[in-house]
Amino acid sequence: MDSSQCEVHGTDHLKVVGMKIISKCGGLPLAIKVMGGLLSTKPRSEGDWEAVLKHHAWSVAGLPKELDNAIYLRYEDLSPQLKQCFLYCSLFPKGTTILQSEVVPMSISEGFIHPPDRSSRSYDDWLEEIADGYYHELITGNLIEPKSALIGYSCTMHDVDQQDDGGSKISHVRHLSIGSTKSALEWDILQKHKSLRHLRYLHFQDTNISRLPGDIHRMKFLQHILVQVCPQLDHLPSCITQLLHLRTLSMYGSHDNVLIPKGFGQLKNLRTLYGFRVHLDNNGDRDGCSLEEIGPLFKLRDLTLHGLENVSASSSAGMAMISSKEHLDYLGLYWSSTGFMGLRDETNKQQQQRVVEEVIEKLSPPSSIRHIHMEGYFGSRLPNWMMVPATCGFKSLRILRMDKLHYCTQLPDGLCQLPSLETLAINDAPAIKSVGPEFQSPSSLAVGGGIVTTGSVVGFPNLAALHLAGLCEWEEWEWEEQGEDATVDAMAMPALKELIIDSCKLTCLPPGLASSRRHALREVRLYKLSNLTYIENFPSVVELQVFDSPELRRISNLCKLQKIEILYCPNVEVLEGVSSLDSMEMMDGTMETVPEYVATVRPRYLKLTCSKELYESLLTGSSSEYDKISHIKSRTICAEDED
Repeated sequence: MDSSQCEVHGTDHLKVVGMKIISKCGGLPLAIKVMGGLLSTKPRSEGDWEAVLKHHAWSVAGLPKELDNAIYLRYEDLSPQLKQCFLYCSLFPKGTTILQSEVVPMSISEGFIHPPDRSSRSYDDWLEEIADGYYHELITGNLIEPKSALIGYSCTMHDVDQQDDGGSKISHVRHLSIGSTKSALEWDILQKHKSLRHLRYLHFQDTNISRLPGDIHRMKFLQHILVQVCPQLDHLPSCITQLLHLRTLSMYGSHDNVLIPKGFGQLKNLRTLYGFRVHLDNNGDRDGCSLEEIGPLFKLRDLTLHGLENVSASSSAGMAMISSKEHLDYLGLYWSSTGFMGLRDETNKQQQQRVVEEVIEKLSPPSSIRHIHMEGYFGSRLPNWMMVPATCGFKSLRILRMDKLHYCTQLPDGLCQLPSLETLAINDAPAIKSVGPEFQSPSSLAVGGGIVTTGSVVGFPNLAALHLAGLCEWEEWEWEEQGEDATVDAMAMPALKELIIDSCKLTCLPPGLASSRRHALREVRLYKLSNLTYIENFPSVVELQVFDSPELRRISNLCKLQKIEILYCPNVEVLEGVSSLDSMEMMDGTMETVPEYVATVRPRYLKLTCSKELYESLLTGSSSEYDKISHIKSRTICAEDED
């Protein structure tokens, strides 16, 4: 008996009590989902599950209609700290996106985050990490809903929040949020307060604020400042460097040239710094601080650097000491290539490329990094710390996103050796024409200070999502399927679940990817593949979407496919080997006849968007075109302009 059979057999004794718990949920999907989150934390014993079934929370009376007993039971099972964080999230208005980057500092400023051992002198260093853990516990317990299943940096509350009375009777304010559609009442309340001595969290967003108070340093306990999407803000007051308790400073989406004052390196308590912009040095007269001033900020966990095209020497980048920030979890590196693209002198362009390539080498992250985002880099090659053997040191990197690599001619060969990488997204790299086998196949490892060649290491062992978009000149992907004697464990990208390829010239997907031994891949989305001719041999794919691929002729051998969308692919002639197909959508406003392959498949549901002429023909219920779809009993048919 194999291991999967053992696991099923090992939970058979829980089936009866499990069905009773589902019955208690009254058929409500949210309640069932939340109970699943609760049961996943319990031992797989009948006694523990019976205790859940008999819990007194099922009979609690007087709960709000939106707060189902199952959710209340899950809430009751939380630790006191998680209860506080969950209730705090419930204060957000219905439908509001709850960003991890915002709710974490909020929770800390409220005093909700307590390390297990508060007697430790260093407990203050771990508050953000503990708060991150609480946030993800609420996700895994299905108490808040992630917007991204793979990343989870933004969530929404389930529909269980309760609205207040508008605050008309508030006299002592602890939390105040003022939206653009609110009355002036909240401002009146705020202005009546003579003191804000307990103020720890200050957040401005989508406002026309042009400056922060010149005496903001008097708010000595202020820990978190967020001035996001404030386009009129052009500088920070010099006294901000005196806020020695400051843990968060976020300037995302604000003015492109927010001037940061000299002496910024004094803020050694900073954990989160978003929107640090490097300014040009005009004739040596600089009012703002330089990149090297972030060198002393060794407690940083989240950092984004902008305007890196203005760094004129690698020595300045080296003094930022990025690789020495051992707590760094997220690093964002941003360049603007507008000025570079405007240069006409080729010698000058090559010189600038050499500088930017030297700078990025000095911005190598620490080995503990988990998330990197690069955008706008205009070097012709990516840094050595993305190549073999340097990448072997990044054992924690989970997410890598690179956007606007307009001049890079090849992908780095070291990414496949990142042992923990789960998501890789590369967008807008028009200079890449081919991807060789070294991209997905490790060729060497660092051992004892040397390099040895090996063919046994799995490439991208934990990669779950691969997004490749805007490689508009990409024509060839060399990736041969391994021999018949090779095991599944030796296959590159064995954990791949989601594949998105957008806007390229590939004629086919390589056999190493479209392998009969690939069993984890569930979703494939292919957009604007102008030369793609066929899709075949994806035995585990459940959802397939193809869009605007005019040369596509054949889709075959997807035996577990349940849902397919064929959008603006007018030349598909064959759809076969899709015995599990349940839902099918086709869209093309120029479609004048139903493709012949529709008569050969048996989905439960069909949605067809076509030309007005074909739509009218199908409405008659007796035409030859109607005969092609008559065997599909559940249908939605419409003309494109009526969809």
